[in-house]
Amino acid sequence: MTIGELLKKYRLESLKTQKEWVGDIVSPSYYSKVEKNIHRITAEDLLQLLKYNNVSVAAFFKQLNQEQETEQEQEEQLFNLAPEAVYKNSVEDLRKLKRIFKESNFADKEERIVYIDAEIAEMTDQKLPAEEEQTLKQLIFKVADFNEDNLRLYCNYMMVIFDIDSNLIIAKRVVKQFINSPKWKLQAIILAIIDNMIIQCIENKREDEANFFIESAQQVTVIPENFFYKNILQFMANIIRYHQTGDEKLLTQCQTVIDNLAFTGMPEYSKQLHKFYLENK
Repeated sequence: MTIGELLKKYRLESLKTQKEWVGDIVSPSYYSKVEKNIHRITAEDLLQLLKYNNVSVAAFFKQLNQEQETEQEQEEQLFNLAPEAVYKNSVEDLRKLKRIFKESNFADKEERIVYIDAEIAEMTDQKLPAEEEQTLKQLIFKVADFNEDNLRLYCNYMMVIFDIDSNLIIAKRVVKQFINSPKWKLQAIILAIIDNMIIQCIENKREDEANFFIESAQQVTVIPENFFYKNILQFMANIIRYHQTGDEKLLTQCQTVIDNLAFTGMPEYSKQLHKFYLENK
């Protein structure tokens, strides 16, 4: 690994642009060529850069002797900082990541930027521009193996902009991939996707296609972290069974779920569910 490559690695991990990283030590245009191994940096300037950015000189030179990372590995390490920014609810950190990707030479940086834009849009309750939204739909649709990040993004942001046929394809794929996951966070996301999918099936009068999702959700053990989603699942399943059997007891059970949500501190969601109940029972 060259000095320029290692400086770039430290800079990206610090979520700093080239201008923020160099301050007044060297010009950003000169430094850009240092990272690309076009220019060499003087020892004096290097030591000032490390001190300016609180990087241990000993640690820096020790890492110079380690095996060189590929650009793809650097890109993945950088993009993996996005979930941390989301969990911190830090729009500013996501915007920093976006700026860094914009000035990078990563092959698929445009796709990465679209994902980050979607995260920002979700956190700020805004809508993506139509062109970016279409790009994101294409990216999500072609994902072969989902991870926790794009799975959450699909659940929270993308399901409402896909039509039911597209959602049936994607949701079945992710349920098959994650339904047996031991991680409760993933289980909760999958159950949320299942609930959303069953709602779409009811609203679109395609209740037969909800059977796969109901049967899949039954494989997940009820725990406190997923109790809400299992409750909603039972409500939706009872609506469908009532349509099939006409058994009034099932509607009584639906009303119990609505009342419990209001009683346990979710009055607004209880009202939304009651509205759905009246429109679809």
